[in-house]
Amino acid sequence: MMDGTPFPGIRNWDVTKGGKDLLSSKVVAVCPWRKGGEREVSFRNMKSEVMKIRLIIVKTMPEIPKPGFILQFLFLVIGDILFYAEKRKKVKRGTEERVVESKKPSRRKGSATAAGYEEEMEEREKVVCLAKLAEQAERYDDMVEYMKKLARMDVDMSAEERHLFSVGFKNTIGAKRASWRILSSLEQKVTAGDQTGVMIDAYKRKIEDELRMVCNEILSIIAIHCLPLATSGENAVFFYKMKGDYYRYLAEFSTGNEKKAAADQALMAYQHAMVVASSELSPAHQIRLGVALNFSVFFYEILNSHERAYQVAKQAFDEAAAEINSSGDGAYKDSTLMMQLLKDNLALWTSELTGGETSKDDDIDMEG
Repeated sequence: MMDGTPFPGIRNWDVTKGGKDLLSSKVVAVCPWRKGGEREVSFRNMKSEVMKIRLIIVKTMPEIPKPGFILQFLFLVIGDILFYAEKRKKVKRGTEERVVESKKPSRRKGSATAAGYEEEMEEREKVVCLAKLAEQAERYDDMVEYMKKLARMDVDMSAEERHLFSVGFKNTIGAKRASWRILSSLEQKVTAGDQTGVMIDAYKRKIEDELRMVCNEILSIIAIHCLPLATSGENAVFFYKMKGDYYRYLAEFSTGNEKKAAADQALMAYQHAMVVASSELSPAHQIRLGVALNFSVFFYEILNSHERAYQVAKQAFDEAAAEINSSGDGAYKDSTLMMQLLKDNLALWTSELTGGETSKDDDIDMEG
């Protein structure tokens, strides 16, 4: 103990005004229960060690100090007791609230709780069921909305789900593409300066805006929700093919730089699909054949590379035929349709390459 301190065991006592200022004082206390022996504490900290210091001070006091100090000290000890009693109640209530809150099922995205998983699965199944009903009712706009909702759940789609996703958009955009082609054909028959031609052109532009909106929407969904979630090679090929298809549709009616940009994107998407398909899918796999079919149509219609179109289609057909013939077990029944479509296009393009005439409208592509 140093001289000038009111209590033993405390050094550097600093109270200049007394009374309430005692609560804001800092002291260096001898703490025999702590390693190091001393610690600077503040009476306002209200920590348990402050209580220990004060109690030890009382027990170890060798002489009775002035009454004023004893009274101040007793008030502090009583205040500590009341403070800690109230604090313990608050801590207990807070702990109980946290326990109750922790028992509530988590509603956050990606929750691993069984209830959350079941709820997610129920919603997914409901959306798929509604999409099927919309398809049967031929309400393809509704079907598209349901499948967009499914895609935004950020799930790796099953074969059935991706088929519904593709069919919905195929029917929505297919009607618009057909309308645009009809108007383009009519426009070619109209003489220059005819008022009908002006109306056809305006109507065509309206349809082009609708096509552009649908294509950009599905391309955004594929980029954000489909390709990043595709864990299998089959799904990756499927969505790369879709990406190529919808950029190809944009290139069909676009002009100038817009057409070139769309064609470049379509080319890259189809190339990605072909690379993944070559390593992940067999030559006779339905999806791999679908990529080759649409890629060849892209070369023929968009890039006007007829020989390259023929080569892509012929190579895919020959490789698939060789695998099917070698297996001979009828396991590739679903691939026969794709092979027939490839064969039909090859027949058309052979005629063109040997001097005959063919139309782009006769070329066959396939979604799904």
